[in-house]
Amino acid sequence: MKTFSSFCKTLTLILILLATSVNAHAWGWVKYESTSPATIYPGDKVEIQMLLNGDANGASYKRFGYGTTNSKAGLTWSEDYNWIENVGSDNRWKFNFTPTSATTYYWSLWIGWGNSVGDNGHYYKTGDWNEGSGSYQSASVTVNAVPKVKAFTATAQSTSSIALSWTKNSLNDDVLIVQGSSTAPTQGTSYSNGSTIGTGKVVYKGSATSTTITGLSASTSYTFYIYSIHNSKYYSASTSASATTKTPTNSLSVVAGEGIASVTGSTDPVTLNSAYSITATPKTGYTFNTWTANPAENATFGSATTAS
Repeated sequence: MKTFSSFCKTLTLILILLATSVNAHAWGWVKYESTSPATIYPGDKVEIQMLLNGDANGASYKRFGYGTTNSKAGLTWSEDYNWIENVGSDNRWKFNFTPTSATTYYWSLWIGWGNSVGDNGHYYKTGDWNEGSGSYQSASVTVNAVPKVKAFTATAQSTSSIALSWTKNSLNDDVLIVQGSSTAPTQGTSYSNGSTIGTGKVVYKGSATSTTITGLSASTSYTFYIYSIHNSKYYSASTSASATTKTPTNSLSVVAGEGIASVTGSTDPVTLNSAYSITATPKTGYTFNTWTANPAENATFGSATTAS
């Protein structure tokens, strides 16, 4: 029995050692270093740098996940990463993603020896040297809204033009101005002058701080909406300004010609495209003939009758 008992103990020890040998794994160690830029806006390329030790660097399956839903399934797992340099016996890597909206984005690094995320590996996030976790874990970054334009004003210049001026945002972004609609431009879409947005149209796109909109109707109110443009196709919230084009100030001067004793009913100033009644009384011995305008294109006569 002693011989058999010793054999069983030896066999058990061998099996334990063998099982330990099969399951043992030197998980990689990772150190988070930095996230740039420090302040993130839609369309910015976010770069996260991390140090990987030899084991982590040699893993056969690396993926970087990012997204707005904080779960393994909610992240997009990408191979958008690059080795940068050796740092002693470690390796510096950068992992990239581009956010498309102003919200919280989550990210996680998977380092494994299997064939998919979650297969024989660990998840890593921010922190000093650590061997990660077999359970999903993530870090997050805040993506800020594009800053708005400041001090946007509209001033009527004439009966057909309005001058617009503004102060650009803190990022010195270009601007997009839409006339006639508060519908916001679509994030991720680029527009040009004349493009339609909602029921309005783009009347200016560029880097200036003022412009004049022409070809407008007289005595008409116009509202303009201005947006900062970040990274060519991401937009701030709008700032609006309104102005009414000037009313024409027309003067009607009626002069009695030869043979006219008096002219009554003239009005000054007059409103453009309005009708007025004027009476001319001929002198004794004269007969009323017709009206004439000088210059002729400035007035149109409907009916002309002699005075009674």
